[in-house]
Formats: sequence, structure tokens, C-alpha cells
Amino acid sequence: MNINSNDSLNSSTKLAYNFLNKVKPIQKSYQKTGSISNWADYKSDTTYSEFKTALEKAEMVNKVDARSVDKSAKTHIYINQNYTGSGNWNQVYDIFEKAYGLGMVDKEGRLLLGYEASV
Repeated sequence: MNINSNDSLNSSTKLAYNFLNKVKPIQKSYQKTGSISNWADYKSDTTYSEFKTALEKAEMVNKVDARSVDKSAKTHIYINQNYTGSGNWNQVYDIFEKAYGLGMVDKEGRLLLGYEASV
């Protein structure tokens, strides 16, 4: 998987990042509080550049959080593959697999900083 090939807003890496750091926090906020007004409380400080670099390094971020892709991410892929007609969702899923497998997403769904493994 070459994550450097396209940094446009619709690149697979950008789509994965936006889900993990925007959509997922909104979902978590709604699940916990019934509102999306405090979604930023569930958002990570991880920048897109940090996310991309962590994927490129492919180093374990947090062994405790390493796992397979969760249901909400799988559902996101399914909906977009079947209803949007845009984006390379198979590549986005590959990125999800890598991020989850490296422990880059904690059990609460928060994107972890790529450098947290060395801190």
C-alpha cells in the first residue's frame, strides 16, 4: 500500500484519517451524551501528517490497543462503497487494518498519536 501517492482531500489516507478523527469522535459523543455538541472532547490531537508518518513507519503504537477493525469502521466502509460511488474504499479499509493493527486507535475509538509508543 503506497500512502504517499495522493494527498488530495479524497486520498485513501485522508479519508481514513477524517473518519478516525472526525466521524468517530462525533459517533462517540452521540453514544455517550446523546449530543454531538461536545464531539471535540473525543477527538485526538493527532494531525494528518502525524497519522501518515505513523502509518509509513509501521511501528507498533500501543500493543494493548492492537486489534482488528471495529464494527463502526467496517460499517463506514460498507456504506461508502455501496452508496457514494467515490473513493477507493478498499484502500481505506487497508489503512484501517494497518492503523488498528498497530494500536493507533484506542478501545474508546480515539486516534492515538503515532509517537505515543516511544513516550
